[in-house]
Amino acid sequence: MEAAAFQPIDATRRLLDSCQRLASRLQTDFARHRRARLLPVAAVDNHQDDVRLLEGDDLGAAKRDARGHIDGDFDELAAYAHDVERETRFS
Repeated sequence: MEAAAFQPIDATRRLLDSCQRLASRLQTDFARHRRARLLPVAAVDNHQDDVRLLEGDDLGAAKRDARGHIDGDFDELAAYAHDVERETRFS
């Protein structure tokens, strides 16, 4: 009996399914974390939008979206660092 041939499509589907389940779990944990600190929680599931862009045919749109996330995260991190620095100076 011959060994089953490697099926890249099946492996890709399993990987995508695992990533989606992991992303869902991380979103849930992140929402709990933010609620515990009385911070707002996004009502829209942005991850699903990201997945649709990555699965689509417009790589440029996916790259622009990713860049937007990176820029937004950087701006938020820079603002936080600025606040910490200011609080440290006045403490």
